[in-house]
Amino acid sequence: YTDSMWSPWTTAPESMSRHLEGGLTQIHRTVVWQDNVYSTIEPASTERPFRMNFGSALRHFREERTLSLRELATLSGVDHAYIHRLESGDKNAPSSEILDKLSRGLKLTMHKRRILELLVTTGEMDPQLFELALELPDRYDLVKVAATMSFRGTRPESKSAWAEKLEQIQDLLGHAGR
Repeated sequence: YTDSMWSPWTTAPESMSRHLEGGLTQIHRTVVWQDNVYSTIEPASTERPFRMNFGSALRHFREERTLSLRELATLSGVDHAYIHRLESGDKNAPSSEILDKLSRGLKLTMHKRRILELLVTTGEMDPQLFELALELPDRYDLVKVAATMSFRGTRPESKSAWAEKLEQIQDLLGHAGR
């Protein structure tokens, strides 16, 4: 068998898809055989769980609005190639001017913009905490504390565990103010 020989099997390029609920990166593999398309999703290596960073949050907000890179570039006035570098992690600390432009282009609420700013500062956040942050805009200050905490033991791994952690932080801050 050589590269020039014809085969009925063709493998499409693998694409990475991130799932916030599972917290792990998964591989989406598409195989084409005699004009039939077969698609599978396989768990990737579980060595390091997926972490939400500025680029993945930016992509999340862009895809939530169903915008392409070029459409966001047009709406925000930020070059599409730079947006791509931000989303891919090649760049990770946009200026506040760029953040303003992207926020306006995405029509982000002030709360979502603050989450993006937090990710610029912290670098990354657990995806379960990110989801919780989106659901609880009135608890932003607690999320900010949780996102910057270091853990000696096990980190919370579910939204309910993060919610418990936020309650603990609230209790500690409440008692500290007395």
